[in-house]
Amino acid sequence: MIFMRSAAKAMSLKSILRWLPNECLYIILECLATRDLAAMCRTSRLLRNMGTQMLYREVTICSEVQFELFLEGLWRGVTGKETPVRKIRSFVLRKSAVRGRLTKAQEKKLTVILCKMSALEFIRFEPHIMDYSALFQNARFPALATFHGYLGETAVAAIDFLNRHSATLSSVQVITPHPREFPPGMQRIHLPTLRELGTRPSLLGLFDFTDVPLTKIIFLTQEFDGNTSAAPFADLRGVSTLQNVTVLSYRDRGQWLTLLRIIAANLSHLQHLTFTEMRDNRAPISHDDANNVAAALEKFDALNVLEMGNAVGNPFDTVVRWGNVCQTLQSIRLNGVTYERGETDWSVPKKGAV
Repeated sequence: MIFMRSAAKAMSLKSILRWLPNECLYIILECLATRDLAAMCRTSRLLRNMGTQMLYREVTICSEVQFELFLEGLWRGVTGKETPVRKIRSFVLRKSAVRGRLTKAQEKKLTVILCKMSALEFIRFEPHIMDYSALFQNARFPALATFHGYLGETAVAAIDFLNRHSATLSSVQVITPHPREFPPGMQRIHLPTLRELGTRPSLLGLFDFTDVPLTKIIFLTQEFDGNTSAAPFADLRGVSTLQNVTVLSYRDRGQWLTLLRIIAANLSHLQHLTFTEMRDNRAPISHDDANNVAAALEKFDALNVLEMGNAVGNPFDTVVRWGNVCQTLQSIRLNGVTYERGETDWSVPKKGAV
């Protein structure tokens, strides 16, 4: 394997690389760091054509400076046939890249540039203060498979955008800064190829799950306030393919049991259930909480794996009790330890055991 560390080395190795088969060149270029790949692109037309595709295949913007350079750099050649914009397959805009609202000129440039990304397969928008209305109204991405959007006032505009890509989208995350109420009778999102969904429990009502092969839901939530409605979950009862639910609790106020009860009542066919905290303020599971969890577990028909991020006293006794009330359970993770059901009792598998 050849490693390049500077433009000088790239130039000196140019005569060697030019005789290698294109397949070998692709392998070499894929192993290079970004700066070395950029250096190789300056050595010959062949390497530029091959390397440019890799340089622009994935674009992640993390800072305001990067964002400005991205807008100005790609805006100049966005109308050309050979613009690198058409090579971008993954575009990620981090929250740290946009500190305030964009100017009209910036919004226009960003919208035009994004609309030219005809090969785009993955989008992730983190800044919820941005106005994506123009993009959602005009953009069409024939190969778009994944959309992650942290949306503010443009959440409603995203509905038409998602439905427009219903034939290709398999993974969607739609989050709003606060729980949203949408007008009754609003068009729902129907994605016949959707397999993974990440959203708030309060946004479930936006989706039509009829004939959707959904296998996993991730609840990205801050709304454990005891008022989580069970109504949207009723639509999921008929999704027989749904096997995995993960709950990411950003601000657990001790009301996670509310969601557990709702899930148990409506999604008894689940096979894998995970509750995890994103911060270190894990509320411990009390004796009463453990009893309530046991009561909820009795309602599951096929649950195989249970993972709880909260700490618990006497974890082994808790595992045995939960395993007794839910006979389908084969694995329980508590306090960072995984317990597995054996022929006669629960135990912690030894490392390296098959």
